[in-house]
Amino acid sequence: MSRFIPPYDVLDSRELPDGRIQLLASLWYQSDILGGRIVRVREGFVNDEESIPWYAPLLYIWLKVVNHASRSGVVHNWLYQTHRVGGRRADVGLHDLSDLKVPRGLADAVYHEAAALDGNGSAARFTKWAGVRVGGLWAYRSGPRRFQVNGNDRRSVPRTAPP
Repeated sequence: MSRFIPPYDVLDSRELPDGRIQLLASLWYQSDILGGRIVRVREGFVNDEESIPWYAPLLYIWLKVVNHASRSGVVHNWLYQTHRVGGRRADVGLHDLSDLKVPRGLADAVYHEAAALDGNGSAARFTKWAGVRVGGLWAYRSGPRRFQVNGNDRRSVPRTAPP
């Protein structure tokens, strides 16, 4: 059963001056689609939450404000930036399995799955999934580079607030 795993199931983040967010605590998500593997988004991860285009104002308001699914957006960004999920599953304890490469379509399916746990109805989930399927190719391809540019490859704790 897909779920956000306590005590790492709460989105604890802060907004950075450039509009991105940074996690102040880890966020763990166990996905049925990933074979029960746990996506562990680590503390300090910098991302843009859900990338809903500003040029579609009504869609932006409906998805960003009314049907907000920030935890699922963070999990999706992690998968888009790392292209992999670690090889640990809850049903086998913390024993290592091989890492799983996550292609774009699989990452989008996980986003759709996780959005349900954030209280999104089927229309909102479908709209978000369709949006990343139509407009997510560049984000997926540039993900590993953005992971490095954001400093996520070397950040293990949140950076300090700007003065």
